[in-house]
Amino acid sequence: IVANEVSGTSSLLQDVTKDFLLNLPPMTDLSRLCAMKFMCILCNVTLFAKPMMCHLTSALMLKEALLYGFFEEAVYGLANFSRALVHVTAQYTEANRIGLLAQSFLVGHKNEHALRVRFPLLIHVSAGVLWEPGQSIPVHCINGYQSGMIVGDIENSMMCGFLVCQSRFHTSSELKALQGTCCNFIRQMVKHNQLGVMNSTLCIYATCAALTGEKHDNSSGLGIKTIKELITTANQTNNMFLLHHIYLNRMFI
Repeated sequence: IVANEVSGTSSLLQDVTKDFLLNLPPMTDLSRLCAMKFMCILCNVTLFAKPMMCHLTSALMLKEALLYGFFEEAVYGLANFSRALVHVTAQYTEANRIGLLAQSFLVGHKNEHALRVRFPLLIHVSAGVLWEPGQSIPVHCINGYQSGMIVGDIENSMMCGFLVCQSRFHTSSELKALQGTCCNFIRQMVKHNQLGVMNSTLCIYATCAALTGEKHDNSSGLGIKTIKELITTANQTNNMFLLHHIYLNRMFI
């Protein structure tokens, strides 16, 4: 069902441009507008817990926009749909085009920072890594982190902090410096009680420590965990996101 919906929505969006979307009549039906806001929240909630539901929701949001008028949350729907095209139907070229289309709405948008903090996860580390130079990904993630701190979106800002560490791990040979970056973000995650993403960042730190054979001077008091301890934590909390990164990083070790 999800694959059919994503594929069908992709066909509808095939020739859609920014100008086309801006020239759509605005959605005025209050019940539909409320439904779109709820679907936007649903995308946030299901992104990790039930990702297929998130992909389905983004496809339905964009169909609503084409049928009943453009609405602000459609930009977020485009970003989510770019990720769906990568993970559901493997339409990588179209995923990149939709991701770029979503980004084209950022500058001047009244919710620019609130959107920018969500884009690194939805666009830059999914479709973006297939088309952009790897070294550009951490820059997008840092910009997202800063935007999140500006608007007080701590959860997504800390996610961007993790993505800074992850993308630098894949694009930089300076592992000792990356350990320091991990420590700085881990301290912020502890401060803001973002323990799930903190454990994923600890995973990157532990991988760097294993590869360099050294702990970082700034790691004292952080409660650094071993990979074995992180696996136990992931299993106890049913954190598939953490488990994915543990086994991915173990391949490098």
